[in-house]
Amino acid sequence: MITSKIAWRNLWRSRLRSSIVIASIVVGIWAGLFISALSVGMNDQRTENTIASTISHVQIHDSVYLQEKLVQYYLQQEQDMVQILDDRPEVAAYAQRVKTPRAWQPQPWAAHGVSIVR
Repeated sequence: MITSKIAWRNLWRSRLRSSIVIASIVVGIWAGLFISALSVGMNDQRTENTIASTISHVQIHDSVYLQEKLVQYYLQQEQDMVQILDDRPEVAAYAQRVKTPRAWQPQPWAAHGVSIVR
């Protein structure tokens, strides 16, 4: 108990130094919380943008397509799927498209991966 009294008195012996340390701790905690919230918000926004523009909430594939990713594994019963999606009131919108990875080489010394969406 005596040690804590001595420590408390020693802490406030130099008020300026103690105030600077406390202010630094407060600013550090606030900055950490701000950066953490900013990174969580950016990650959530990136996820929403990806869902909205690229992959959507649901994708329907042939069972082999996920292993092979070749165009010949498109859905054969396309009209059946369209009818099922049209009959569901909770489906806001859908798009029929074919997406396949390819290599694009604009210059002889560079190659870039692209996804062709039709």
